[in-house]
Amino acid sequence: MKGILLLAIVLGAVLGLFGIVVNAPPEQSKIAGAMSIVALIALGVGLRGPLGRAIATLVGAGDDSRAGEERARLAAQLDELMEELRSTRDEVGELQERVDFAERLLAAPERRTVPLSDRAAGDEIR
Repeated sequence: MKGILLLAIVLGAVLGLFGIVVNAPPEQSKIAGAMSIVALIALGVGLRGPLGRAIATLVGAGDDSRAGEERARLAAQLDELMEELRSTRDEVGELQERVDFAERLLAAPERRTVPLSDRAAGDEIR
């Protein structure tokens, strides 16, 4: 709110100087024009210094709260994505263990198994 007020004051000063130049009697219009040019130059130089930085800080103050909210939202989103990444890594690890187990089963030599009912009493179990 302070930034809008300061902007209105600066804009009012510039328009006021313009009004002086436009409404000045013909004999004073040259002096009023020169004064307005000098005032605008002084205003420009002043705004480049500490006063300008102070005004910029006040004008930008409203953006800081929105930027803070945006940072908080992005931080929450980052935490959510990191948790999802951890979960996905765990699932990939479990799948890799299953693939390794299946590869070992497929690579093992075939074992011939005989159902228990068909076995003789002395047969070995392989």
